[in-house]
Formats: sequence, C-alpha cells, structure tokens
Amino acid sequence: MNETVLLLLKKKNLLLFLCLAFAGYLNAQDIINTTEGKSLNVQILNVGTYDIKYRSNADSLEYTISKSEVVDFKYGMPKDSASAKPDYVPEQKIPKTKSSMYMKGVKDAELYYTKYRAAASGTFWTTLVAGPGPGLIPAFTTSSVSPENQNLGYPDSLLMNNPDYSMGYNTAAKAKKGKKVWNGYLRGVLFNVVFLVVILSSGS
Repeated sequence: MNETVLLLLKKKNLLLFLCLAFAGYLNAQDIINTTEGKSLNVQILNVGTYDIKYRSNADSLEYTISKSEVVDFKYGMPKDSASAKPDYVPEQKIPKTKSSMYMKGVKDAELYYTKYRAAASGTFWTTLVAGPGPGLIPAFTTSSVSPENQNLGYPDSLLMNNPDYSMGYNTAAKAKKGKKVWNGYLRGVLFNVVFLVVILSSGS
C-alpha cells in the first residue's frame, strides 16, 4: 500500500515538474505581434533600426520582418535574467513612420516613373512582328528586371535616401514597368489575332 502511494506521489510530482517546465518554456518565448493580427512565438536575435531578425520556434529558421509590419514585441525573459538579451526592450511600440514613407514612395512612383515605354513598346513590336511566342522573351526579360536608377525619375533625391521611401518607390516602379510591358505583349497578341482573322476571312 505504501509503495503504491509513493508511486502515485512520484507520478504527480513528475507531472507537476513537466507542467512547470512547459510553462517556463512558454514564458521564455519572445513574442512579435504583427499588423495582420498574428502573434509569433520566436527567439528575437536582433532589433535593427528598420527590421527585426528572429528565429522561428516552429521550424528553427531565421527570418527578418520589417518594423512597419509589427505592432509591438516583447521578450519572454525578464531583464535581470541570465539569459536576457543585452538590448532588452520591454514590449515597445513600433512607430508607424516607415509605412507612411513607404506609401509615399509608391504614390510618387505612380506619378513620376515613366521610362517604361521603351521596354513596353519593344515587347509590343516584337510580339506584333515575330508572333506571341518570340514576344514572350522580351516580356519576361524586361518585366523581371528592376528599372535602373537613372530611369526612375524620382522627384527628390533626398527622399531616396530614406530606406522606406526608396523601397516603396522601387517596388512600385518595377510593378508599373511589368504591368506596362505585359500590356504591350497583350496588345501585340491582339493585333496578331485580328490580322489572322482578317486573313482567314478574306481567304474564304
């Protein structure tokens, strides 16, 4: 009887120890709350000026997330803990200045980036003269390449020194270029189809 009681006590103590250990593990995890409403359980490796580098507890891979995508973050261990990070910052709020500068870059690219015409017209004429198949070559090639700096046409070089603005402008300019190039390709295909229909109609 005494052995049975001791065995039960040992099992309860072991279970209690495992629960406490698991709770301690959960509390030790760093948390990043994103603007998409997600809470990421991670190990924060470095907090930079514009982004946060972390290791995911799900797959142990390292990732980098922009601070514009973060609402707040906090470390799981207290500051005076032996395993606390040297640059410990308790649940700080991330300023929203980056996203506003990023969006300004996107809007300015829509207004000022216009030197996509050579790529778009080149794709159009290649498709028109050589056909839809050969036209895919310049379409894929030019749409996948970011515009060169001298062709961006940004209104203020000082703004381009801001990483957020520069990223927004470059991203939007590349997207705009790609859209115009594929529009040129589609117009070339359409002209080929119309020409083919006219030829077939006249032949009949």
